[in-house]
Amino acid sequence: MDYKIILTLNIKSSLNSIFFVLTNASLLLLASLTTFGYTLFDVGVDLNSAIKSIHSITITALPLYILVFSTHYFEGNKGKTVLMRHSVASRYKIIIIKFFEMGFYIFISLAAIQVTAWTVTLLCNTSLTSIFIHNNILFLATILFLQSIITCLPIASFGIFWASLLRSEMTALGASLGTYLILDLVKNYFEISKYFFSAYLDTPFQKAYDTLNGISGFNQTLDLYISSFIWTFFLLLAASLVSKTMDH
Repeated sequence: MDYKIILTLNIKSSLNSIFFVLTNASLLLLASLTTFGYTLFDVGVDLNSAIKSIHSITITALPLYILVFSTHYFEGNKGKTVLMRHSVASRYKIIIIKFFEMGFYIFISLAAIQVTAWTVTLLCNTSLTSIFIHNNILFLATILFLQSIITCLPIASFGIFWASLLRSEMTALGASLGTYLILDLVKNYFEISKYFFSAYLDTPFQKAYDTLNGISGFNQTLDLYISSFIWTFFLLLAASLVSKTMDH
């Protein structure tokens, strides 16, 4: 079966899955409540409330959802996977298909978070609408959205790696979540934050805050792209090397 057809089937199956619907519904709810909370109790009704809400969800709940989804939808998907040959090239092709499926999930989830947060903020203070449209805030929101996608891709690759390495779905899920949470907790203590991809999740938001405060925030982003690309590439390569034959 052609890999493009398999990718299409995977995406259609994802859209129909209970996990896909429930996680995005919960993200919508989190974005609404968090934005409303910042509006009431923290920064007031301004554009910072939307970015703070998006920021908090993107660095907490979303990475865990991505790891669960990438691990769960890698092995044992009857009717939408093919038997992998023993060559690295064939294994890599299937892993790339799964990676693009995860990219689709990340795209939809981040869109749900960001559209909800900006909408709630603008509804709470309609006077911000003209500022949002005419002061390049829409452009800032778009760049923030695209950069957030890039920083989330290594997390998806991390989940795919563990699912490739371990045969049991639950074991792979536990390993991916456990390893990620432990490294995320100790990265600052052992001064390894600049080497661990979870630290990149903050970068687009720090630049967005700088931009809102009149500081040139989105100029130096090449390191973000390079670091995310390196992590994604080597995790997917490692996944293709350690993966075994997948059953129908």
